[in-house]
Amino acid sequence: MTTQTRFPAASYVSTVSAGALFAFGAWVAFSGLLDTILSCRGDIVYLAGQHFVLVPYQSAIAVAIGLPLGIALTRKPLACHADAITLVINLGTTIPTLLFWLSRCRLSESGRRPPCSA
Repeated sequence: MTTQTRFPAASYVSTVSAGALFAFGAWVAFSGLLDTILSCRGDIVYLAGQHFVLVPYQSAIAVAIGLPLGIALTRKPLACHADAITLVINLGTTIPTLLFWLSRCRLSESGRRPPCSA
């Protein structure tokens, strides 16, 4: 019969996690955030539906491009250029996010920066 040992900190981590989850739930309930979320229920359901429709398409496109490219980068002709190609692809995924945040956080005409919010 084998006895499994647990990490000594595992019980503390689970206790702290449960406490943090409870505190977050209490904050959501008492801050009025839950009421705000429930008042926007129709929008949330509509946008969640759009999300569930778009994600499979975007995932299929990513796999259709990424899988052959990843295989090609491991083969002899492109293997020596794999690092450079990977850097370019990573920039291609980073730049749109940076442009989004820059457009959200641009300087106003008075020179003061508005708060950045999503």
